Amino acid sequence: MIDRIGKEYLTTNIEAGEYSYVQEAGSKDKLEKAVGHAIKHFKLDIRFESNSIAVLIETKQHFTKADEKQLTEYVEEELALHKGIKIIAILANTTNDKIKVWRYSGDDSYLLKEETVLDTMEHYIKLFDTTRQNDKERVMKNTYDLNELLHKKDIDEKLRSQFVGTTLLYIKDMVNKTGATKIDDALKEKLDDVWKMMSAEEIRAGIKNTLDNLLDNSENKTKKIELLQKNVLNDQKVKKLKIKDWIEMLDTILMNIYRYIDADSSEGQDILNLFFIAFNKYTGKADKNQAFTPDHITEFMCRITDVDRTKVVLDGTCGSGSFLVQAMVKEIADCRRDKTEKEAEELIKQVKEKHIFGIEVEEKAYGLSTTNMLIHGDGNSNIKFGSIFDNKKFIMEADPDIILMIIWIESQYVFYVLIDYLASDRLIVKNHEYI
Repeated sequence: MIDRIGKEYLTTNIEAGEYSYVQEAGSKDKLEKAVGHAIKHFKLDIRFESNSIAVLIETKQHFTKADEKQLTEYVEEELALHKGIKIIAILANTTNDKIKVWRYSGDDSYLLKEETVLDTMEHYIKLFDTTRQNDKERVMKNTYDLNELLHKKDIDEKLRSQFVGTTLLYIKDMVNKTGATKIDDALKEKLDDVWKMMSAEEIRAGIKNTLDNLLDNSENKTKKIELLQKNVLNDQKVKKLKIKDWIEMLDTILMNIYRYIDADSSEGQDILNLFFIAFNKYTGKADKNQAFTPDHITEFMCRITDVDRTKVVLDGTCGSGSFLVQAMVKEIADCRRDKTEKEAEELIKQVKEKHIFGIEVEEKAYGLSTTNMLIHGDGNSNIKFGSIFDNKKFIMEADPDIILMIIWIESQYVFYVLIDYLASDRLIVKNHEYI
């Protein structure tokens, strides 16, 4: 445990590496006075500290619910003797790798269900990063308000989803360039000062450049940028926007949406997906044979086909990318399960580069799927522009374990196709039929 978290952060004041809060306070009476009540436990097994963050570990052969009370006593003592400190409190078994982790900041404490593996001190410091904290309810409420603002600015309903997605990517890029560690009024004012010096045309060019950089090494990069220009940035209503209109929309997305989504977490990925879907419902259909699959359906299908980090997933008619995003979100969550941050990052890279494949023939839907994947942190997914019937080689090379897609028959019936495994030599596309 000490080697994993880091010997350089270990703090001890009694023998055998233990940490005594009585020793720290000077006496048991002084400790009880600081805490405000009598204490029973005061010798913590292992304590680490760095950057005003303490990691407290209490070990048991097999910890139980009752042991949480003992750990809570140590947290109280830590807070009493070290004002303003932030705490990661851990119960850990010595007979196996099972742990249970809580985060304490001020008066708030949270059980961190995703923390199932002992990690490094650097990882625990990141858990207190206040740059963005997930707030699903606030994002959903603000999504409605944002849509009303776009309506007021006369942005066509069919453009709003991709318009917001690409604008969100531009904001993320601008925030990163400032080196900001917190999204607040000071950052908003700083960015507003930059945007006030720009023209509306320069804002549009900035969005294009952001997409251009994100799509480096992406297949069909030229086509993706061309469709962005054609279907969004060169739209006459978008081109009519004044710089004050742009600033109002950018500020709204920054402060009311992006601020409350931590896309590096599984929960944040889910919120991001819900946010994007909320705008997809306004997108409309290019023709009577096009449909966008509801989120509860994509989640259900990914669940019953056991999508995990080992699976290659294909959607042959990917539309806005709902199946692909849901599959990627589930695979990324699985990458983090029982893995350290470093181990998870390597697995996530593998998922993004080699596990997600899609095909889409309709231009606007293809643009939506590209944007959807980008805002989920994956600009290089293997999404082909074209018909599934013209991409036999692409499908065979992908060699998918799971195929998730929809097929419309006579514009009335939707068939959800779920194939747990499909060997490439069994898939034959001929005369627009599957054999």
